[in-house]
Amino acid sequence: MYPEPINVPAPECKNVVQLISGGAPANDGEFPHYALLGYNKSGTSDEYDFRCGGTLISDQHVLTAAHCFKLQLLSFVRLGENDITVKSKQEYDVPIEGFLKHPENRFSKVYHDIVLVKLKYQVNFTKSIRPACLSDTENRNITKYIATGFGMTENNENSETMMKVALEKFPEDDCLARVKHLESRYGLGILPGQMCVGSNTVGRDTCVGDSGGALQTVTNPSTCTFHVVGVVSTGLKGCGIGKARAVYTKVPYYLDWIEEIVWGAKMNSAYEKILVPK
Repeated sequence: MYPEPINVPAPECKNVVQLISGGAPANDGEFPHYALLGYNKSGTSDEYDFRCGGTLISDQHVLTAAHCFKLQLLSFVRLGENDITVKSKQEYDVPIEGFLKHPENRFSKVYHDIVLVKLKYQVNFTKSIRPACLSDTENRNITKYIATGFGMTENNENSETMMKVALEKFPEDDCLARVKHLESRYGLGILPGQMCVGSNTVGRDTCVGDSGGALQTVTNPSTCTFHVVGVVSTGLKGCGIGKARAVYTKVPYYLDWIEEIVWGAKMNSAYEKILVPK
């Protein structure tokens, strides 16, 4: 059954405040824009595997990382999920109609790692299912963020509940010094569409399974909830090892492209190019 809809006013994303949080389970409904992307297990219709996270940005679009579609053609999005072991009235599965990579993305590289996913149906917003705001600039003097996901924990197992971790922005040189062993993928270094994020606290990091999820900061007033600043892209050396760093796709850099596809002039024509999952 579909969750009971509520009327949500259009957010006004103006006042941004620093968000500080430790690594901990997320509260139920704390991140209503979070999306899980998955596919049906072979030969089954009611068993799923989840591959990536994403962000609901409209009533029919999810933002995630392009590399999530590299090895597996994802077929559905789950919204309103907080604990995958418990069937909740708030969770809702929506088939994926198609996806559109950024035109400069190449699966063999780590650049322009961003994709728009179009859902087959428009979704109603509820207390547990609401879109996030997209940051229009990185120059808000915000250096502390939070990442969320169901990815691998320090026990080398994917988390059954949504986790959140506090992270910070670092100079690009911090990441550049750590990608020399990945020269085949980072041949151009760190580009303007990427950002270096991590923590000087050992163990704080995103990991396998967190890809595509949001790097975000909390916003005020509460009708806006969150600004999404980045998309989880690639780690540089394991997960949470030492003072971990990772490369994230910078959302403000791609905002014009996103807006043109989702709300603008290319809203209809662009989807002729979408690869439709079978």
